[in-house]
Amino acid sequence: MKDLIIGDVEELFSKKDLDNIAKDYGFTDRSLLQDSLNKLCSAFKMYSTAQPSSTRKDIRKAYKAISDYSEKLAKALDISLHESAVLHSRLRMTRQDLKELLSNLSAQSNQRAEAIKGEGQGRKMSVDNEFILGLIDLYREGTGRKLDDIVYDETAEKENQYRGDSLSFLRHILLKAGVRKADAALVQLIKRNKKHK
Repeated sequence: MKDLIIGDVEELFSKKDLDNIAKDYGFTDRSLLQDSLNKLCSAFKMYSTAQPSSTRKDIRKAYKAISDYSEKLAKALDISLHESAVLHSRLRMTRQDLKELLSNLSAQSNQRAEAIKGEGQGRKMSVDNEFILGLIDLYREGTGRKLDDIVYDETAEKENQYRGDSLSFLRHILLKAGVRKADAALVQLIKRNKKHK
């Protein structure tokens, strides 16, 4: 999820917050923590407030249109030498570079359209869960630990039945990001993620 940022990266955590998180949860690389957390939180905020997603058919149709328009634009670049020179000097890009860009855009759009066509009918993962999985990966990468420290105590109060540093990390970040998720749901997501790794 953190590589899918289209807008600006927001800094949700202060330097002091990041220092405390690194110290409390055993992160060895503070810059990895800062960069990844800010990107994950920014992507989450952007995608959770976005318009509802389109159907697969609509998305494929849009990719096909992008591909077609890219090809038409590339063909339309065949203009007089003088006009071409003026256009490309203002774009600060050569004619060949622009044609390669449009060709690549067309090819990538076709590939995405075909990939979407081949995807199964399964449920789409929620933005919340994508965010949580990104945090799980960050915890593993940043601390070198697995999320196997979670213990269940059925005699404790319901909100304290699950304990562990990794779960505490997830709770801390989710609270800061405004995400409400029950501990049992977090544990289920962690278990499901372990099966697929």
